[in-house]
Amino acid sequence: MVSVMITVRELIQVGGFDESSVLAGADSLENELLNVTSFDSPDGHRWLRSGEFVLTTGFPFLSQQKPCTKRLITLIDELVAIGTPGLAIKLGRYIEDLPEAVLSHATKKAFPILSFPMDKAWSDVIVPVVQYINDKQRIELDRTHAIYERFHHFLTGGAPISTLTDLLSDILAAPVSIHVPQHRWKWDSSFGSFPRDDSLDKRYGQRAPIRLIQEPLSRQKEGIHVRWLLHDQIVQGTIIIGQRERDLYAWEKVAIEQSAALLSLEMQRQRAIQETFQRFRNDFLQQLVSGQIASHEMLMRKADEVGWELSDHYIAMLL
Repeated sequence: MVSVMITVRELIQVGGFDESSVLAGADSLENELLNVTSFDSPDGHRWLRSGEFVLTTGFPFLSQQKPCTKRLITLIDELVAIGTPGLAIKLGRYIEDLPEAVLSHATKKAFPILSFPMDKAWSDVIVPVVQYINDKQRIELDRTHAIYERFHHFLTGGAPISTLTDLLSDILAAPVSIHVPQHRWKWDSSFGSFPRDDSLDKRYGQRAPIRLIQEPLSRQKEGIHVRWLLHDQIVQGTIIIGQRERDLYAWEKVAIEQSAALLSLEMQRQRAIQETFQRFRNDFLQQLVSGQIASHEMLMRKADEVGWELSDHYIAMLL
């Protein structure tokens, strides 16, 4: 199942909040959320999951009919630790306004706080936001399924592996380059061009750091994404995707991973072929130096089997 996240900015639009509803954390509206929930008990946050945006009246955090600054700051710290992307509070019900110290602390913690309209019920926000998330998830699933279908047709259609750049470029609507020096692969899509980063070449043939092994897809400068191709923890090559002004969507990452899987299979096939030919060559040389080649006809036949075209005269040197 694809887990779809939306931003707090999207929640503001879909949930019917107005532009003045942001009380704190205006620079953190790109925080992502999975769901919307509510609580109005002092320890309600204990049952929250990471990614849940919170709605509350703030009632448990009153002290003598005034908002308790210390308790609210502690709540923000606890919510941030859980992974809560933000909070909306119904001002005017129990709390008229939030202390400046609370708002400043929330902004410092990159924790958006919204003012929840008095005329709205919880469901007026929760229902449309959850529906919006479900719609996005359905679209993501449809796109992901379509990508698997395209790669299935590519694999069964017998297209040259070098045309993978155009397939991926068409899906991502961005230029794509594939570079694997060991196999002399240097393929560029026909979708425009992008600045090459020569510093990537220094990694080929080197042992990959742990960070690269754990996250082989990374974003470089100028919005270029790189999918490192690894074998036995050694960097074999790269898939380079042209400039993206945003993070990649889940279905785009699926397309990149499918491409990496196909390239990995092709590299394994090429290695197997090379190893087989090398064994044939080794056997031929062993027979040659040990005197097992009995005739000129046998010599020419064995040479042809390993792809060597012999002439009439050679000087043999054994090192």
